[in-house]
Amino acid sequence: MNDPTSDYPAQPNLDVSSIKQAWSLRFWLMTALTGVAAGLTGGALMRLLHWVEHVAWGYDTGTLLEAARRASASRHVLILLAAGLLVGIGSILIRKTLGRPGEAEAAIWFRSGRMPTLSTLAQSVHSIVTIGMGTSLGRESPIKQAGGVIASRIAQWSRLSRPEQRLLVACGVGAGMASAYNVPVGGALFAVEVLLGSISLRVALPALLCSGVATAASWLLLPTGPVYEVPEYPLSLQLTAWSLVAGPLLGLLAVPLVRAIGWAEARKPRHGMIVFVAPVVLLTVLGAVSIAFPQLLGNGKDIVQLAFADEFSVSLLLVLPALLLPARPMTLL
Repeated sequence: MNDPTSDYPAQPNLDVSSIKQAWSLRFWLMTALTGVAAGLTGGALMRLLHWVEHVAWGYDTGTLLEAARRASASRHVLILLAAGLLVGIGSILIRKTLGRPGEAEAAIWFRSGRMPTLSTLAQSVHSIVTIGMGTSLGRESPIKQAGGVIASRIAQWSRLSRPEQRLLVACGVGAGMASAYNVPVGGALFAVEVLLGSISLRVALPALLCSGVATAASWLLLPTGPVYEVPEYPLSLQLTAWSLVAGPLLGLLAVPLVRAIGWAEARKPRHGMIVFVAPVVLLTVLGAVSIAFPQLLGNGKDIVQLAFADEFSVSLLLVLPALLLPARPMTLL
């Protein structure tokens, strides 16, 4: 049997960036439509995330971190145990009934942007719910996947060319990130630089349009202000010198985390009882550890805000990264 990826070039991003003719009018219209759909979907998923957080951790105002600090030890363990059960059962049910969910990166590079619709959307909702329960993962991943699969469906429905389909799916993924964090330029740069490997104007303009429209559409469901409140710190020689030293060091420290996440993703169980047992055991352990360190719970938004506001103790800044390094990959297993 032929390899299904053999019909596509080894570096599909070149297939997008090297084409000289202008994108079709249909493509531009579908790019705007994708932005609207991805933005509304991202906003809806964020609303679902917030609702699950409030129900699971029993709070009406404040933040997840504040609620976790107030919660009893038994609640920490039981909520994460329930999240583990949901991960195990949900993953099996989605694969058995809807098929294997798609991955945006693989679809862009090897399948002309084609992704299975129902299973991928179901996985996105499933992931958002478990993150709301405290799973130590970023909220942007399921929203990016949802944006990608929406773009894939629109691209196939409108019968775009293969390069246009591939670019539109990358734009949809970037639009999902833009709607999750209210960052249209950041979402566009992620689409063209990370997913396509090209920073040319001809791919950047559609990405900017899609992410900009998605961000505006998400405002119908989400606040329009910045996600983080960053105090105005005066520029000083000391701060500049620290930045020059800290930048390379932080980049090096990110390497083991990225590699650990890749290792965990590659070794994620996909068959047998381990698919059910692993998340139950590992998330229950996470719940037990979070009794002493509630900062491990959720997508990390609250602890980043505390860091921006300089409300972290030095000891916690040293301990927390050491705990997050195994916690994030462990959650993926």
